[in-house]
Order: sequence, then structure tokens, then C-alpha cells
Amino acid sequence: MKKVKFYPFLNNKPDRSGLYHVFIRCHKKDEKRKVLPTEIRITKSSWNANAKFKAADGFRNFIKDFRSSDELNRRLENTISQLSEAQDRLIANTDFQPTIIGVIAEYSRPNEPCFLKFIENEIENSRIKKSKSKNSLDREESTLKKLNKYVYLKLKWDSLPFSSVTVDFWNDYSTNIYTGYKIGEFEQKANSGTTLRKEYSNIKAAFNKAASKYKIDFNPFNIIEPPKLDKTNTAMAMSRHDFNNLIAKEYQHGTPIWKAQKSFIARFLMGGMRISDFITLKWENIREDHLVYVTAKSKKKIKLPLAPELKEVLNEFKGLFNSEYIFGALRGKETADEVIVREKTITKNQNKYLKRIAKDLSIEIKRGYTFSTHSARSTLLTLASEFEDIEYLMRMAAHSSSKTTEGYISVDVAPEEEERTLNLYKNLLPEPSSKMKIAN
Repeated sequence: MKKVKFYPFLNNKPDRSGLYHVFIRCHKKDEKRKVLPTEIRITKSSWNANAKFKAADGFRNFIKDFRSSDELNRRLENTISQLSEAQDRLIANTDFQPTIIGVIAEYSRPNEPCFLKFIENEIENSRIKKSKSKNSLDREESTLKKLNKYVYLKLKWDSLPFSSVTVDFWNDYSTNIYTGYKIGEFEQKANSGTTLRKEYSNIKAAFNKAASKYKIDFNPFNIIEPPKLDKTNTAMAMSRHDFNNLIAKEYQHGTPIWKAQKSFIARFLMGGMRISDFITLKWENIREDHLVYVTAKSKKKIKLPLAPELKEVLNEFKGLFNSEYIFGALRGKETADEVIVREKTITKNQNKYLKRIAKDLSIEIKRGYTFSTHSARSTLLTLASEFEDIEYLMRMAAHSSSKTTEGYISVDVAPEEEERTLNLYKNLLPEPSSKMKIAN
């Protein structure tokens, strides 16, 4: 049988961060070489192409003068060792798997304990001894179920030896769990960053225990960092196309979903007004073609000209509520604490209907974003940035800093800027004749 040799090398092109990936070349005499990527990235100057020195603890100095050099050298040496053990069991003319974890898992020691069986036994022992709460064990069983599906269905492996639980294995597993995948009738739904972080904690705890029991030399979880949490509170800005469709969509007058739609449009036309200011607006805040109010957050006085489109929306709300409040959110007898509670309730309800609107309009909600009441503000600033500079947008949105405005992509609009504001809305909104009617 032909011997396989393994040569680590550095990619000749850096990634976007300026670091270089380490690869392992697998070479059989008289056969085409196979290149397997690792997840190790270093600076070019830190790579030692002529590494022959072997330290007392058994690893060569492939990587020098880099953060965590010893740990990375140990990891690389361990990977090569695992590949060498795997190749000893290769049969003639066997093709290599496209990944390191595939090679190691398929051709590793057949009698090596299975990590999945270890987790299963630990869960069962904990149930018998009642050493963990039911919720903790349920979470661990959920993790085990996902691992089983991934190993047996996705990878089509017969087992998961401890030697196969590598950094590369975790990276591949976590990516698939995060994005989701489908195998035949089975579909693994995408998981959030928060859920993935729990998976990480469960698997790491199990492997740490196994490493202690079986005296495992290399623990990949000494290197693997916890997954980053999703940014789930980022309000998504609508595209011009989607916003025009939202304006054109017709719902029955006075229904909750109609109120959510019209409120969204109104707040867009009010400089991206926050929901906290929106619910406290009274008819007395409308003064001679202007909207005048004081912000709840910064206590700043705002004066904005009323765009014709905003007047139309306000007219639709007239007579709808027997209240001094334009949008019927309050009765006028609420305490400060009750107003806060009312704000949260209205926000929750409107967000529910905005999700329905997004579904009706086939609006794609990007991962890590929400389509919510705050999206009116994000949409205005994002679309308006095509026409206006950041300083003007800052004043219109009542931001105290341009950095805040930039995060979405005057306190008082000066008289000379009123026409500027009205023209901006004219540029942003579709022509009345072009408003497309979308059927329910």
C-alpha cells in the first residue's frame, strides 16, 4: 500500500483581515495531491516553512512569534498525527474526503470510544442519580439529538470518535446548525446565536469530562471560542420598493393591521418619530401646517412642516377615536408608569401586525434584524441618506450626535430648511398616480 505523506503549508494569498490560512497537503506517490484546509490563520512572517525542530512535548515549530504559537503548533501537530493514523487504514485507491474531519473520522481507530455514546451515558447516569435538573437534562438531550442527526445523517459517519472532535469539526457543525440544512425528509432549522452558544456550552462540558476520564491529550475547546450572540435588536430599514408597496397596500379602515400600517407611515413622515413620542401626540400638537412637540427621550422641542402625505394620514385618523390623542393610544389619565406600560403594549401589538404586513408583501427579514416600529426611523434615515448629508439628517431625527444618525445608516428644522424637508419627502414617496394597489 502506498504511503501517504502530509505537508503543512501556508496559503500564498491573505484573507480580508490580512492573515494567511494554513493548509495540509496530502500526497500519495504517483497520485494527485489533495489539499485539506485548516482553520488556523497567522501572519506570513510567523510561518516557519522549514520546521524540523520538535519540542520536548512533541510538536514542531511550524508557527513562531505569533499569539498562541505553542497552542497552534500543538493543534497542527495533533491534526497531522491523526491524519497519519487514519491513512494507515486506507485501502488501495481510496479517495480522500474533502475535509480533514472526513479523513480522520472515516479512517480513525475503530475501537476508539464514541463521543455520542459517552454523552448519552452521562445523561442517563445523571437521570438515575438525579444529579441535574430536568431542564438541564432536556437541554443536553436536545444537543445530543442535533449531534446525532448531524453525524449520522449529514456526515454519514458510523460513529464520532473523540479524535474526530476537532476545531474543524466544531466549525463545520456550528455553521450547519446556525444556517440550517436538509437531508432527505429531515430538516434542521436554523438556530440563533444564543441557541448555538448553549450548544457550545453543553458539548464543551461533555468533552471536558471525557478528556479527564480518557486522558485525552488535546482538547479543542481550549482553543474554540464561544459563538458570538446575534444582534436581534437591529431595526431593519426597508428598501424603496418595499416601502412603496407598504404605502400602496390596502387594509380595512380602522382594523389593527391598518392602524399599524398607517402609524408606520405617519412616523416615517414625522422625521422617523420614536414610538414613545408617537403615542403621546395630541391634536393640539398640529399648529398651522406644522408638527410641534417635545421629545420624551431628550426633552428637545421639535418643529417639522407637515408634508401633504402626512396630512392625508392624519385626516384618516380624525373621528376614529373620541380622544385628544391623535392615535388613540392614551386616555389622558395615565400615570408616568402606566404610559410606559402602554407604550410597551402598543409596540408589541404593532410589531405583531408589522410581521404580518411583511409576510403579505413578501419582505425578506435579514438574519440579525427585526422589522418593527423602529424600522420607520431606520427606513427614513437610510432612504434619505441618498439625498441629504448627515448633519441635516441628524437635525431632522433629533439626534444629538452625527454618530447616532450614522448608526441608522434638528432638533428644529429651520425655516429655510422647511422646503428642503418637504422636497425630501416628495423624492422619497411615490407619485400618487403610480401607487400600486396590492390585493389582500
